[in-house]
Amino acid sequence: MGSEVGCLEMTVGRGKAAEKSCVKIVRKLKPNWKKYDIILWKLSENSWAGYSIQNSQEKLYIKVLNQESEGKNPIHMYHLFSEHSFSPPLVTSFTNGYVTQFMSGSAPPASLLLQATVYPHIARRVGALHRQLTKQAPTTPTINMFETLANLLQSLPSEILESSESGLPGLEELVDEISQVEDVLGDMKIKTVFGHGNLTPSNIIYIADDHTVMFTGLKNAGPIWQPMEIAALFLGMFEVDKLDVVDISECVPTSSVQTRWLNIYLSSYNDILLHHVTLLELDLLSRQVSVCSLLNLLRQVVWALVTSRRKDREDKYKDLSRDKIVEYGAARFRLYKKIKYNVMTLEI
Repeated sequence: MGSEVGCLEMTVGRGKAAEKSCVKIVRKLKPNWKKYDIILWKLSENSWAGYSIQNSQEKLYIKVLNQESEGKNPIHMYHLFSEHSFSPPLVTSFTNGYVTQFMSGSAPPASLLLQATVYPHIARRVGALHRQLTKQAPTTPTINMFETLANLLQSLPSEILESSESGLPGLEELVDEISQVEDVLGDMKIKTVFGHGNLTPSNIIYIADDHTVMFTGLKNAGPIWQPMEIAALFLGMFEVDKLDVVDISECVPTSSVQTRWLNIYLSSYNDILLHHVTLLELDLLSRQVSVCSLLNLLRQVVWALVTSRRKDREDKYKDLSRDKIVEYGAARFRLYKKIKYNVMTLEI
């Protein structure tokens, strides 16, 4: 594909104007491609694959950012991630987006990440990501997930949350549940790593032929609690992050899968052989991930409470009905209550 070129001084608009701008970008990057041979394949509302019918194997992925919700962080993060081969190679950027090589792989079905032939490669890659990028970070700021949740709840008038609604907890019950999780995590030595920030199956590229694993969706990349990132991925394997998935019977991998996954992860994260991972370290991380699974579920409940009452929602949530968001939050609170006993019993 060639090396990365400098930033293009152009802004991609919306609608039909966006496609015209994307064609201009492709022609700047591939001057030998004839205009009438260029094909734009629309992948989503704001992303395209561009290629020539004379060379369909060499595709460019063009992503236009929503400046209000994404800002410039993804461009900076794509530089960082692509430099370490954790995301598709960055070709160039423009004022409101970027261009990478188009990868032939795709986001794997959530269930695929539970297969014994697949998840070791994911675990190994996540461990390498945390190890290498944490070393690159100049400082690791202190993270307090509980302050973030408290600030979200404080953004709502207290009288709105005095009682429970449609399966959602009232404010007093929710704060009590969050406090219980905070007390348990407070006694654990939790590491902060530089991570993806939204590690779900939809943000993973997996190429089965050579087991290549890369990451996309980098707008939240940065410092994160190590077990929180892993817990989010475990829950994502059961589509807990999906707003349209309500009925979920199981939400975490089996104990044997978790143990093997974490053992491979720690081997990669510490850059040591598998049999050098200590049982003490493995047990501690396993317990932390279990409790962070509870925290992830409570975070989703808080999100549902806050978002269902906001008028100024993000664009991607504007078409969701209030009832749908409440239903999602109630379902996640039921999951929390379902697994809470087994998790917290081990910590008493």
